[in-house]
Amino acid sequence: MPIWLLNEKLERPIIVEQLTAIKEQGVTNIVLKAERGVIPSYLSTDFLAYLDFIFTTAKEKGISIYFCDDLQNAHPGASSGITEKRPDLRLNYLSLAEIVKTKGPKKHIQELDPSSQWIAIGFRVKDKGIDIASAKNLTVQIKNNVFTWAIPAGDWRILFFQLAPCKRPVGGWVLNTTDSEAAKAYMDSAFENVRNALSKEAVTALKGLLVELPYVGPDASLKGLPWSEEISKQLSNTCKTNVLSILLALFVEGGSKDAGKLRREYYSLLLKLQCQNFLKPVQEYCLKRKLDLRAFIASSDPYSGEGQLRYDYTPIVQRCTAIEGLSSADTTIADTAAGKLFADFRGYYNKSRGSAILGRNRSGIGLGLKDLKYEADGLALNGIEGRIIDGNYYALRYQGGMRAPSNAFVHTPSFAQYGTMLKTFERRMKALSELHAHEQVGVMFPGESFYASYNPIAPSIYKMKTQHFDDLITYLTKENIAYQFVNEALASTITLSNEGELVLSVGGKTKASFKVMIIPEAAIIPKKFVAILEKFIQMGGKLVFYGVTPFETMEGIKDAHLIRPIEYLQSKMPGSVFKLTKPEELESLRTGCFGNLVQNVEFYSESQMEKRISCRTFSDKGMAVHLMLNTSEDNVRTEIKVNTKQKTWLYWFDLSKGALYTLPSSEANGTVKPFIYSFAPKEGGILLESDAKLNSVPNPTLALDDPSRLYRIILKDQWEYDVLDDNALPVTVWSMKINSNRDVNSGYNTAYESYINVDQVPTKSLLFLNNLINRHINGYGSGLFPVEIAFNGVQIKQMQFYNRGEKEYKAGETLKEVSYAGIHAFAADVTASVKKGLNRITVKTYGSTFSPMAIKYPILFVGKFAVKKGNNGWMLTENPEALKSGSWTDQGFPFFCGRIVYRQIFEKPDSFKKVMLRFKQIENIAVVRINGNEVPLPPWQPQSIDISKFIQGEKNKIEIEVANLQNNLIKMIESPAGLVGEVYVDVYQ
Repeated sequence: MPIWLLNEKLERPIIVEQLTAIKEQGVTNIVLKAERGVIPSYLSTDFLAYLDFIFTTAKEKGISIYFCDDLQNAHPGASSGITEKRPDLRLNYLSLAEIVKTKGPKKHIQELDPSSQWIAIGFRVKDKGIDIASAKNLTVQIKNNVFTWAIPAGDWRILFFQLAPCKRPVGGWVLNTTDSEAAKAYMDSAFENVRNALSKEAVTALKGLLVELPYVGPDASLKGLPWSEEISKQLSNTCKTNVLSILLALFVEGGSKDAGKLRREYYSLLLKLQCQNFLKPVQEYCLKRKLDLRAFIASSDPYSGEGQLRYDYTPIVQRCTAIEGLSSADTTIADTAAGKLFADFRGYYNKSRGSAILGRNRSGIGLGLKDLKYEADGLALNGIEGRIIDGNYYALRYQGGMRAPSNAFVHTPSFAQYGTMLKTFERRMKALSELHAHEQVGVMFPGESFYASYNPIAPSIYKMKTQHFDDLITYLTKENIAYQFVNEALASTITLSNEGELVLSVGGKTKASFKVMIIPEAAIIPKKFVAILEKFIQMGGKLVFYGVTPFETMEGIKDAHLIRPIEYLQSKMPGSVFKLTKPEELESLRTGCFGNLVQNVEFYSESQMEKRISCRTFSDKGMAVHLMLNTSEDNVRTEIKVNTKQKTWLYWFDLSKGALYTLPSSEANGTVKPFIYSFAPKEGGILLESDAKLNSVPNPTLALDDPSRLYRIILKDQWEYDVLDDNALPVTVWSMKINSNRDVNSGYNTAYESYINVDQVPTKSLLFLNNLINRHINGYGSGLFPVEIAFNGVQIKQMQFYNRGEKEYKAGETLKEVSYAGIHAFAADVTASVKKGLNRITVKTYGSTFSPMAIKYPILFVGKFAVKKGNNGWMLTENPEALKSGSWTDQGFPFFCGRIVYRQIFEKPDSFKKVMLRFKQIENIAVVRINGNEVPLPPWQPQSIDISKFIQGEKNKIEIEVANLQNNLIKMIESPAGLVGEVYVDVYQ
């Protein structure tokens, strides 16, 4: 279910074209989401009319739509308009704005910002420290936004807390999703009016809603916390205290028992309010209208820097069945505790697995299918399915500025096999849906301890604890140790089996059993869990404390000797209990703690690369699935051993084809021998282990290390080639001169100058003009600044004024509308003006009186040429005679975005039964033709195809057409592209 993004001018022919392309890729469900740059303006009458057309067209093509309104950034989004009109629905933050040091007796007067509410607290300094007992609530001293206080004798500190709405850098004010009235206003504005605007025919295409939950938590940039009268009232009632004590606990006090308990109550209350006041009304809305709901949790707050990792997901996934997964801001969520934590809790409290938006990278270009597949495999290892795929990302940027139409992804060769990928994910989801992962290592997530230690104005202790926690997770990932999370609440339900394993049961079903329990940075644990751990150790279990050791119980009892019985066992039974405090000490766990674990699947390699093969086992009802992934960039030839306690049968599950293969090592009696398999870079594989023989496997035996291979032909490293698309050179280096009062408008006039060095004059040259200026006159939407452009002294575009802004570009003799790399803009044909040596480009702009304008988007020089580095930067030159194996970015095409065809002739083998064409590495997508016949090539590893039936005469022609994404052009990062690795021909008897 990919996300289709509307982020430019909506036009009916383009809408039909893109929906047609989406349908051709085998997509039947899409998420529709508007983004910045959409025209007409979001939720306007004209926009809703286009929306009706989109829904109607989708219905005609058999596509169902999940409509999404941006609640995370709120731009464009309904919540932005709501918070502008209804300031009372904004999320307020209470932050420490100022600390005043003063001595009395004297009178202190201070003016405060009238746009905010203020709370003032005073302390006396005693023995170079704050005397908590002397704290006074001085808020009553604030009148008419002026603080006046007659300070008594002594050394005092006055803390001024500011209560003000939170505003994000993108999207404006944050909607308060802990307020039920805000939830209703959001649903009415974001969805109900859209639904009412649709015709009866169009509304039938609306299958469901996707809601991204905004981050509700501490904001490190504000040094503040979400605050409201409801939060204050509930905290006061729950903890039987007043506002002064609450503020002392949240912002000032250190590790006192009462302060820790209040902090824990506060963070738990935030999640509780979001569940009750936002998620529940949203669920009821969808239930009433028979709509599916997909609600997503952000893995982190992109603005404050505080990770959602520090939250306990339990209240959300336990109460709200509609929660589907994580919206990742990067591609590393598979390696973080956030994804694993969510997946485990989702698995404990719900039947289905959690899912994630794949490829959500808000700062770059969409990934190719191979990278999306690898990312999905990494998520699957952590128990998360990639159901929703952001196929192209909403902003194609150059250094945070350049923008191109994101919807162009449906035209790129990279997504020609999109449907194949969706089917692959669907097959894996079905294969794992009824299975459970039974790990031997449990890790306690110390959510309550994190809550109790967080202080927004002094977060050093909190950051140290979370860093230790991250070090542990990184170590477990590196060592390929499969683990499951439990939190403090789940730990209180753990029992001990007769075999001496810790058993976690939820809802009467066993969810996990552990031989090793790791407790990192947990100051607070359930009291009865301590007694269970004692028996666990006595029966041979392994216990690891990392960082601080527990000294407080969930029942609120502080006891410095809480784990003394366990420490006694440590001295009595060496090697049973580990107490570690430094990251380097984690290495001792490899042999001392994990050495006794039974591995379901073991990997052996002479080069010690087995740690690069990650594996996780899912099992249930006599069936086990071993999901494996090569996390390296190298080919790994490894021996695989499956440890079984009884006779079993082993099969290889090909997800791309939906086929099962028997393994030649599976003997008739069910005994499994070790076998050899060569993992391609970033290749994933599934071994299916069954207690009973599967009689319905129609496929032949999978060829592993096939002894029937006669020889291997390595194709020569010189490829003839054709460049099917123009090359490009972004012009990014400019000298600048500013003049004022050039004309009657009395503004700043800026002249830019840049040069292109030409060694060989191209046969075709275009100057590609994207939007050049990034600021507007007289407010947003009033027009771009006028520009004047010339090439080698020949004027291409005159400066034009229209309401103090630029006239809309019109196609003419010098400017033509063209598309390049998905960017639709104007270009000038300057072929006749290009000369050998330095070629000058000049740009003149008119700006406002106050601010000179800057070129934010690079001009592209496009044409038939190659690019190489000279003494003065990049130089245009002629194309190389041939291309070698390796990235084309190093062979004259560093910023190229398009297609190149590689060609070569190879001789027919003397005698053969089968001929396989194998690729070590291709970036990004390829189409293969043998003697003119197109041969389907898998878009991800292992990339190999049987070409036996296409071999004709003695000489055979191979053509490989490779296309890359826009990364190199837009981001200028020179990502590898083309035939990066060698190409082989394997000949079999």
